[in-house]
Amino acid sequence: MHGEERSTRAALERAGHVGLASRIGLDGTLVPPDGRAGPGAPDAAGVGYASRVPEQRIIARRSLGNAPTRPDGLRLASLAALGEEQFSTHMLAASGGDPFDTSTEESALEDLLEIIEGAGDHFDPHAWYVVGDGEGEIGVVLPQPLPDKPGTGTVFYVAVLPSRRGRGKGRQLHQFGLSELARRGCTEYVGSTSVDNAPMVAVFQANGCELEH
Repeated sequence: MHGEERSTRAALERAGHVGLASRIGLDGTLVPPDGRAGPGAPDAAGVGYASRVPEQRIIARRSLGNAPTRPDGLRLASLAALGEEQFSTHMLAASGGDPFDTSTEESALEDLLEIIEGAGDHFDPHAWYVVGDGEGEIGVVLPQPLPDKPGTGTVFYVAVLPSRRGRGKGRQLHQFGLSELARRGCTEYVGSTSVDNAPMVAVFQANGCELEH
């Protein structure tokens, strides 16, 4: 997994997300997360940008040989159908109040484009979804086969709208993501979260993942 300029942060974060060893060179810090390179900034910027990647992570692994079944009654709208700008607004809405998500109204589209670059050749806009049910929209899930690990997939992003939280919807979206990875030919799942993200740790456990600290 390799990133340059705008995609550097996305690649670094994705590596941390799935527990891969990673490094960043000085040239990778010349363009900050907001995409604007400033004169004289690289030295200080390099420390700040790289430090955005959490160091203490919990790694989750699960075989997809007996993948969870796809939850019933879901309504799907893909990135391909909605377009990047509209899809990014759904991601922003689902991240509301989440202390582990730093997207803003100004950065939401750019953040989505960075994640797309991190997916590499395996990116499929028909397989990233805004998910709803009979009560309305639930949230967003981005199941993704890893470009450098054949047969292994992850969920790049999963978020539930604030109004739908606390009712098992995070587990349901993650379960759907696992079923999608199996449908796309993945046999193993790997993901991670901050050690402080108790709700996501609970989702991993509910969906049969083995955790590594």
